[in-house]
Amino acid sequence: MNLKYFISENCGVCHAMEPKIKKIAEELKINFEVFEISKNKEISGQLLIFTVPVLILFNDNLEIKRWVRNFSMIELKKYLIDYKSYFI
Repeated sequence: MNLKYFISENCGVCHAMEPKIKKIAEELKINFEVFEISKNKEISGQLLIFTVPVLILFNDNLEIKRWVRNFSMIELKKYLIDYKSYFI
């Protein structure tokens, strides 16, 4: 599993959420990558990133779930735990 987090350099919300998402990813042993959209235009375009923040869960290079703009860390963690437990 892999979490890709898309941010903008001047997005305060993006930067405030990043350490919280990173902590959840570390706790659940999920790979976490951050992409600044102006520096990663190709992948941002390929994944149709039109706003930030965007968090995408991938499993075997297949997009499983996408969170856009406003999302709760509690809901995120619950979804990831439930999803991981499905494969155990």
